[in-house]
Amino acid sequence: MRKLERASHDRHLRRLQSGTPQSIDTSDIHLEAVRALKEINSLLASVAYPLLTQSGDLLESRLARGVEAASGMASAVA
Repeated sequence: MRKLERASHDRHLRRLQSGTPQSIDTSDIHLEAVRALKEINSLLASVAYPLLTQSGDLLESRLARGVEAASGMASAVA
């Protein structure tokens, strides 16, 4: 999410620096939309993390089932 936000922010700043009238007019809308999406992401994560932890589907750095599936696939290929 952070990478997408940074890339969007950088593109927006380049448009503002180029003087594109539409970008200047919609700058507040753009920034507010990014803030809203970050808030939605935070709210979803605050609900999902405890649920995934409680069910055992979350490890420290990734989803537990994703690791098991990847291990199973590697064993099947070998």
